[in-house]
Amino acid sequence: MPNPQNNQSNVPPRRLVPAVMFLIGALVAGALTLWVLGRAGGGGGAPVTDRHDPARPLPTPRTDWPMHRGGQALRGEAGGELPHQLRMYWRFRTAAPVTSPPVIAGGRAFVGSQDGHVYALDLATGKKAWAFRTGNQVNAAPLILDGRLYVGSVDNTLYCLNAADGSKLWSFQAGDRIEGGCNHYRTHDGRTLVVVGSYDWIVYALDAATGERVWASKGSERVHPAPSVTQGRVAVGGCDGNLRVIDAGSGEAIDALEIGGPITSELAADGDRGWVGAYAGSEGAGGGGTFACVDLARGHIVWTMAVDSPVTVGPALDGERVIFGSEAGRLYCVDRETGEVVWRYALRGGMRAGPVLCGDKVVVAGDDGRLLLLRRDSGEEVWSYQVGSAISSSPAVAGPVVLFGCDDGYVYAFGPAEP
Repeated sequence: MPNPQNNQSNVPPRRLVPAVMFLIGALVAGALTLWVLGRAGGGGGAPVTDRHDPARPLPTPRTDWPMHRGGQALRGEAGGELPHQLRMYWRFRTAAPVTSPPVIAGGRAFVGSQDGHVYALDLATGKKAWAFRTGNQVNAAPLILDGRLYVGSVDNTLYCLNAADGSKLWSFQAGDRIEGGCNHYRTHDGRTLVVVGSYDWIVYALDAATGERVWASKGSERVHPAPSVTQGRVAVGGCDGNLRVIDAGSGEAIDALEIGGPITSELAADGDRGWVGAYAGSEGAGGGGTFACVDLARGHIVWTMAVDSPVTVGPALDGERVIFGSEAGRLYCVDRETGEVVWRYALRGGMRAGPVLCGDKVVVAGDDGRLLLLRRDSGEEVWSYQVGSAISSSPAVAGPVVLFGCDDGYVYAFGPAEP
């Protein structure tokens, strides 16, 4: 029988066990901290923090970005220029993922969150000016127009708020959720209409001052994207695969162009021409997508191209080219008149945020958590920054400022690396 006393030298004293366990825990925590900081501060940037540096406020942009995709035609093209490198100036925390695309107007940023709130933030510092609570998630982009904010919610309601203080001026109840941003149109008699689609299959035009319904155009399926307004027409896709063209003044249906599968991408317009993406039709079974150029005046499709996966977000358009991303993370730059591919860029993950053109660069955000700047002419990567979580909020860009929301619940603001 072994003698217990002879084995005591092989057992560490009891007082050393807690110390050893504490040391192991500290080493593991330290390693995890370094890993997190490395992910948050990738791309040469500083680690993500919640600090605001009052000595280095975000520069004032030269222009505003008052609505989704920058303007009524939803072209995704911003004014001003972007430097070759950016840095994070601030981030603002909400209580849930931010898929709502932010907008910029009057020295403030406005954005919704899946926590059910709409926020107004000081653009220079990221500090909250006000918050308005809706009845459910806010995934739609706000519209700032004439000192008012218009935004839809998953609670089936379109809200009109005072942009200065967030007080409610009026609300309109649709028959189902509102996921897309609003647009606007001024009629021949000077009345301003706010135009928005809903999952109740209807595109509504409301009096911007009162919320009174002016017209309602019903389709055959849900309306997810924001409507485009061009040449007196409203153009918006539906989940039935049809691009609906509506008279903006009367609400009368003009045309329905069959693109393929469900359309959740906004249409970018230039005069009578428009460019839009969709899921593939029956011949594209297997997860593919379609991208098309359409003639809205003549009511026909000019060209289409098959892509690797569905195109679910709006393209960016300039005078010669159109740039769009697929759900699988392929970015395409094509000739807008012919559809001929100029260049491609492959992200490391999927893409649920629309690209934006600014100066000689393309702003791109991906599911891999990276914000990128690419050269507009070649698609060459200029700069990137890793925030660590998927970005499914299309950026607001007003050179030299870039804002976006993230699945981690934060709104991020970037500006020039050098003041």
